[in-house]
Amino acid sequence: MTRPIVVATLIAVLVVAAVVYRLRTPPDRMRDVAPSASKIVMVTAPIASPFVMFRSLTPDQFHGRVAMMTIAGDDVNRYVTPLSCTRLHYGGGTGICVVERAAFLFDRSFTRGQAVELAGIVTRARVSPDGRRVALSVYAEQHQPDGSERLATESFVIDVATGASTQLREFTIDPSGGPAVTAPIDISSVSFAGDSDRFYAAVSSGSSHIIVEGRLSTRQLRVVHRGALSEALSPDGSQLIVKKSTSERTWQLYVLDLQTLVEQRLNQGPDGVDDQVDWLDAAQVIYHDATEHSTGLWSLPTDGINTPRLLVGDGYSPSVQR
Repeated sequence: MTRPIVVATLIAVLVVAAVVYRLRTPPDRMRDVAPSASKIVMVTAPIASPFVMFRSLTPDQFHGRVAMMTIAGDDVNRYVTPLSCTRLHYGGGTGICVVERAAFLFDRSFTRGQAVELAGIVTRARVSPDGRRVALSVYAEQHQPDGSERLATESFVIDVATGASTQLREFTIDPSGGPAVTAPIDISSVSFAGDSDRFYAAVSSGSSHIIVEGRLSTRQLRVVHRGALSEALSPDGSQLIVKKSTSERTWQLYVLDLQTLVEQRLNQGPDGVDDQVDWLDAAQVIYHDATEHSTGLWSLPTDGINTPRLLVGDGYSPSVQR
């Protein structure tokens, strides 16, 4: 299969999935409305924490811009920056901005920095809390030993100071007493611990879903849980947001306690969540989903009881700064 055909097929699948998903959104869910921003404020530096940074989807001249809104107090202004991205993440004064099939780093002044080479479509992007490393998950063709190709997800980590890139598929996987993880594998959704050396990631091997803990310094991955895929590490490092496939072929969010390995299902409702999730605070997560007229960022308590609430209208690709 040639690259143009693969890319065209992938785009067509994504468009059809988006339309179907839109039509399946329950009417009562779509009526929820977030408070409207009182005004647009142009900025060239981050606002005071805590805030959420995101891609603005307002139907105006600021569509696609990197924007911010506070997540505490009464300030409902939308703070818009000079940058435009299709996907982004930010942490510790370092940001990653994806534009189509290219990407670049940016700093606290929202100035473009080092370019990042991409070999496919970015599905996840995350900066470590200290801003030292950036992880990207990319969906693209992968060459097999028999000469064939398959569509696969690969993840790599960039050292911001040196620009060096590390491919996670080259790491050794320790099954920790369980069945061996056999190739070919897909690795995605890297989520860093505070020191930016240790991380969690999602590994798919055939029909198996696995969560691994890794260290860049040792180039090793250790299986910590099976039957789910990792999405985001909690601020205190004690819990993971994970997702599991349901009988309806949607993704259901859970909280995984890393000490006990007990899963708590979240009350997200009938809609699946298959995009990057971030922790809003110690008791809520934030993710992208549909609204009545557009899309937005929803907050969901991790207690398994309370339901989602629209937090930011016309937003995508959230990144929370505390």
